[in-house]
Amino acid sequence: MSNDMQSRTKQRAREIWEREGRPDGRANEHWRLAEEELAREAAEETAKAEAAAKAKKKAAEDSAAKKKAADDAAAKKVADEAAAKDAAAKKKAAEEAAAKDAAAKKKAADEAAAKDAAAKKKAADDAAAKKAADDAAAKKKAPDDAAAKKGAAKPAAGESKKPGSKKKG
Repeated sequence: MSNDMQSRTKQRAREIWEREGRPDGRANEHWRLAEEELAREAAEETAKAEAAAKAKKKAAEDSAAKKKAADDAAAKKVADEAAAKDAAAKKKAAEEAAAKDAAAKKKAADEAAAKDAAAKKKAADDAAAKKAADDAAAKKKAPDDAAAKKGAAKPAAGESKKPGSKKKG
């Protein structure tokens, strides 16, 4: 037994002896009771220390679990925000692609309509030019035709105007 333990046991035995009214002849019993009380108190202190250590460990584990849960929640939030941002970017890209496609289709339709209108105008212009050329040619030919008809109506020298009659000569 260490000096410290022996000193404490001696002090406790004296307290027990005084508590019991200082009886004679019970020193060994008081010593045994003192050792038992000190052992019981030491066990209680050890149990309390172990309980405190266990509680401290549990608190640390709970704190770590809460921190992990908070970290996981924060990471999930960041991941969700990134996913939402990605989805928004994809949606925007799809909308821009659809708008670009629609614009390209409209441009192609407008160009086709413009080509068709230009072709119709050219055809109309060509038809008008042909008609004008035909009318001009007809006007030019009309006096020639009239002269030809007039010339056909005059009998040639030595011919009779009446059909079937010949000049006697």
